[in-house]
Amino acid sequence: MSGAKPVTIGQGYSSVAIIPETEGSWALPLLHERITSFENPIEKAAAQLLVV
Repeated sequence: MSGAKPVTIGQGYSSVAIIPETEGSWALPLLHERITSFENPIEKAAAQLLVV
């Protein structure tokens, strides 16, 4: 892309996961959805929490 702005083309995703232990390095994803151009991240997170 032209111009001096650091712009990256990509898509945003929102994930809900369970981290079962306070120590460790794994998480169990429950829901992983793309944030569309018609949503903002807060709206997507609120909708996901209603489902879970």
